[in-house]
Amino acid sequence: MNEFLKFQKRIAKAKDKYLAAKKNDCHLGNVESVNRLARPFERDHFTLAIIGGMSSGKSSFLNAFLGEKNLLPTGGDQTTCSLTSIYYSKKEKISVEYMDGHIDVYNANSKNNLKEILNNTVAIPQEFGNGFPLLEINNDILCGLSESDILKKADIYSNIAKRQITTSELSKYLKTHMDPSKFVKEVSVGINLSSLEGWKIVDTPGVCALGGIEELTRDYIFGTDEYGYDNVDAVLLVYKGSVSLQEHPELTEFIKDVTRRKKSIIADRSFMIVTHSTSDHFQENPNYISNALNQIDNLIPKERIFYVDNNLELFCRIREREGKDFMDMITKSSLEDWPKETSSILKAMKSDFLEERDRDMILNEDFINEIQKLSQFHILREELEKFIVERKQKAYDEIIQLIKEDLNNLVNRKNEDKAKVEKDLRGEQDLASQIEDEKKKNEVSRLEFNNFVDSLRTDYSSAKIQRMYLNISQAAKGISSLHSISLISAEAESIENELKEKKDEILLEVEKKSKNYFSNINIPSFPILDFKTLVKKAEKSEKNQKDNWEPDTGLGNFLKRTFSKIAGIFSNKYEHSGMKNNRTPDIDKVSKECKEEIVRAINDYVKSTNNAIENYILEADKKIKETDRIIQENNELLVMKNKTVEEKNNTIKLLEEEISTLTETIKYIEYDN
Repeated sequence: MNEFLKFQKRIAKAKDKYLAAKKNDCHLGNVESVNRLARPFERDHFTLAIIGGMSSGKSSFLNAFLGEKNLLPTGGDQTTCSLTSIYYSKKEKISVEYMDGHIDVYNANSKNNLKEILNNTVAIPQEFGNGFPLLEINNDILCGLSESDILKKADIYSNIAKRQITTSELSKYLKTHMDPSKFVKEVSVGINLSSLEGWKIVDTPGVCALGGIEELTRDYIFGTDEYGYDNVDAVLLVYKGSVSLQEHPELTEFIKDVTRRKKSIIADRSFMIVTHSTSDHFQENPNYISNALNQIDNLIPKERIFYVDNNLELFCRIREREGKDFMDMITKSSLEDWPKETSSILKAMKSDFLEERDRDMILNEDFINEIQKLSQFHILREELEKFIVERKQKAYDEIIQLIKEDLNNLVNRKNEDKAKVEKDLRGEQDLASQIEDEKKKNEVSRLEFNNFVDSLRTDYSSAKIQRMYLNISQAAKGISSLHSISLISAEAESIENELKEKKDEILLEVEKKSKNYFSNINIPSFPILDFKTLVKKAEKSEKNQKDNWEPDTGLGNFLKRTFSKIAGIFSNKYEHSGMKNNRTPDIDKVSKECKEEIVRAINDYVKSTNNAIENYILEADKKIKETDRIIQENNELLVMKNKTVEEKNNTIKLLEEEISTLTETIKYIEYDN
């Protein structure tokens, strides 16, 4: 497997894991950058363009590089009239794209069939191979020029071809080529060669091709794919080492022109391949490479110049594929299939080996090692692989760094989310614990309050309150012994004050007990009750509900009403009947009625005091029930919180699993890198 395929597989794995990790991430992060940088790896190949002068041996070199003799048409004249892309395919086929845009696909059932189709589609017809300006004429036909218009341009075509183009040549060509649907634009060849996996090799018509066909090469190497990336990853510039360098002026000028327009193509991505390196002309010219570099202003680094022999490489590859013995291949009849120069080299090698050892001791491995040293294709392949590593490693490292950076950021965000959920969870757990604790305390306080209420009702029952007013009741009995209205009135006022004071004393005592009770309660939701406020509220409520015989009067003014009545006795009631003949009041009767009124007042005070305490208890109970309601709501909230707690625990567990998966993904990418 070549280095590009290794990078491609690693990128595919890393990207798949990355995009899977980013699937539910709302942050776009580095996805667009990763996709953009990964696209050159995803086009399934490392593109190598073969460029050279007309008949410089590009197609022969490519045949040797692929190990397929005569796969691409070769010859002394210009043989390639279109771009030919070669790639790996399990099913061998050829796709031909024509100038009008339509594509024909041919399935090949054998290598020979493949070669035949290629020869019929790629090669320039032999009769029009000597610089005939095919591209210019084809372009004119595509532009709609008529046959007569094209014939009138014979002189123009002659200038382009740098030879005389006659109208008879043009007429002969136009008889079979006036149909634009037959102009080949590009040929794609799928070959079942495992060595081609990860490669796309493009054979060009040549930068010095006659007839303007070289423009196809220029357009291609300067062009970009659908994503804006260069069509080519590397360029192999082919020189023919068996001829003089002076025969390549157009190619050297082309290199300089490309450098002016896009220097990186030549300086950073080009290799110079000198074919026929075993030819006498090349071997006898030790300054060939330095002269070549001078001619192109040293634009290509010297370490990227290689000398190869196409035929020797083919010889090794065919022998290896067919499993033949070298001695059987180096026979007189077998060598007739190879060029004279190649046959001479092989014969010389055979002679050298036979002189050094017996026939039975000659090993095929010895031959292949020696021949490969001369062909030098193995060195070229090693350097191309090295170039791919250097070229793609930087882009690969950048992709991996972007992926790791984005995944680490995602891990940080997940950890932040987890910390937030954990914080919320702790708050809810604290609240739940607080509610539960408060509920328990409130239940205890409720029981204690009920006990407190029971004790109040016991300590301040009607009978006990009655006894609390006993001294006043006894004092009231003494009124009957009084024989003066003024004394009765004074005693009555004294009793009234004592009643008020006793009631206040009793209620104050209850208030103190209430305060002492509530001061010992430390529950936020349990109410701290204001005794006086609740008593006033209760009395007001009671007053509004009772149909008092004297409006706007309260319990505390009962005696006042009583003595007002007594005063009425003096002025009205006893004006006749309540007085003796000398119109003096009947002291006994007044004393008796006053005593009765005072007893009723005492009873009302007892009742009023008891009601005040009971109403306080009822109002307090309302407050406590309100607290119970709050506790119940908190319990419902607690149930909801418990459900939320469960959900948050599940969220935390899910986040922990996601963080673990992301961490493992990062480790995998780091390990694979």
